[in-house]
Amino acid sequence: MTQAARATLSASDLALLADALACAAADFTDQSCNDFSVARSPENRAALEPVVAAQMAELGAQWTGAKNPANWLEGSSTRPDTYVIPDEWAAAFFAEKYASTPPATISAAEGLIVADLLDRLAELHAEWAEQDPATEPHPHAHRLAQRCRTLAAASEVVHLDAAVRAETQVSAAGIPLIERPGIAPRFPDLKKYLKDYTVNFRDWQFNELAFLQTYADRGPGFEYTSYDYEGADRYTYRNDGAVRDVDHCAMMLRWHAIQVALGAGVPKRAVSKGAAACAKRYEALRQRAPHIWSLGDDTETRDIKIAKFLMYDEAFTAADMEAAILASPSLADSEPEMRASYAAKVVSAAVNDPSTRCFIQMREREQDGLEAYRKEIGKDWTIPWTRSLAYHVQGARMAQHARGTLRADDLEHMVPTAVHCLLIGWRDKAREMHQYCHARLTADFADLSQKKYAPERRTQLFALRLLDQWFESGRDKYPPQAHSEPLFEALLAHWRHPDPEALAPLMLAACDRHTQVSMAKGSPDLERDEYWYDPYEIVLVLHLRKELGLANPALDHPIMNTPLGGLRTPAPAYREPLLDAVAARFVNEVA
Repeated sequence: MTQAARATLSASDLALLADALACAAADFTDQSCNDFSVARSPENRAALEPVVAAQMAELGAQWTGAKNPANWLEGSSTRPDTYVIPDEWAAAFFAEKYASTPPATISAAEGLIVADLLDRLAELHAEWAEQDPATEPHPHAHRLAQRCRTLAAASEVVHLDAAVRAETQVSAAGIPLIERPGIAPRFPDLKKYLKDYTVNFRDWQFNELAFLQTYADRGPGFEYTSYDYEGADRYTYRNDGAVRDVDHCAMMLRWHAIQVALGAGVPKRAVSKGAAACAKRYEALRQRAPHIWSLGDDTETRDIKIAKFLMYDEAFTAADMEAAILASPSLADSEPEMRASYAAKVVSAAVNDPSTRCFIQMREREQDGLEAYRKEIGKDWTIPWTRSLAYHVQGARMAQHARGTLRADDLEHMVPTAVHCLLIGWRDKAREMHQYCHARLTADFADLSQKKYAPERRTQLFALRLLDQWFESGRDKYPPQAHSEPLFEALLAHWRHPDPEALAPLMLAACDRHTQVSMAKGSPDLERDEYWYDPYEIVLVLHLRKELGLANPALDHPIMNTPLGGLRTPAPAYREPLLDAVAARFVNEVA
């Protein structure tokens, strides 16, 4: 095969392929029927035997099937022309294969199997979208499936191995030329992003902070009331509640900082959009709203729950709600008196429910607190930003003290926390967070080497490895996924290059990648939208180059053209009496 043909599957597509298959493996696991049929042939058997072998190795003594992968495949179906294998096995195996040490070539049979898996993923997401319109399909599944089929037609699906990449894709400055994936088509502009980026702890000043103050003063054991769509429940505050509330405050402070940094105004106070809008929403929620009502609810219970939701969550009035029910086609055959009686009964029950009154009061209190806090900080986004970092650091300390190590999912927040601490000059806190992340990897390295979500966090693992270089400490071995992104491997090798313009293509490719993984459904890399306009892994490179006295490339890119994409001004250490008191109480309570 010619060298041109060897380059047909790009490194960026291979990375997207691995992420899409990881998403497929996770989503397939949740399905009740996982049979994946493949025609019997020597080529398909060669592609599937390693899948079975990997499953046998993972299950060990728990494996009850034939001890030979070929024999297992032969007995997998009663049909003489078909192999049958669980789809999540195949998706997980190929995701790991392409993410860890990708082969130089992929057979046509394997390419077609992967294409079928991706088509199955797209079909599954389409089914979910029919049930829930908010479901977003995987952005690359169909395109990658078509790409695999096209390449399989040429008898071999091939991507560049390390030797060919080094030979044919190196610039005059000796830096690998990584193909830019481009800005993700669905990546939101600032206006849409600021509208869609929300946090659920907007009552933090009167809820989480109040709980933390009581905890600091009295310790755990006090009771509090929590309201949800079903009503009110009483709970006892525990030590882990303090960790949770510190994290919630950190997330809410970060939301304020991002909103101000990106130029958002103060959200307007919620007001009713009128009876017609209420009627439209009521009819939509009557059809399907699993977050509000259950299939076992009778009609009246369902309507009361919907009325409560529309009044306290969307600010419709009781009069709007009553008019919406009266106008509903579902009551068209009822007598006017019966319709009026039913509407009045539903609205009265909703209005007089204590949780409705509580939520309406909470909504007003949230808005009052939001406006007051925004007035306090003005246009200085760094005030809530540094306070948020302090809360994140303290939350990590408390979690580390309680559990002895962080959870794997904590890498999502702790790595950027370490980076941001370093960016504002909090070197000791950055080193502390860096050590916490390594403690987690050390504690659960065997699990992180498997096909789990945590090791797919390539952005976080890249930043962690870059911090290793800066602090001259870290680890000799990482999960294989840490090395599976050619772009990051190139940056780790060349970020100190003296010529900023020679480094610019890599950096811009990293900017594009940031938008791509932000939009990749099922990818845990940047799954939280709070990081979509926070290119911390790229700013970290710029910061370290500045510290070394190196000039930085000019990066004209949407995610870099905001205060969050720029270098930071050093900030003084942040201390807060409440945070110190909570930490002292927690250490005393959790021996």
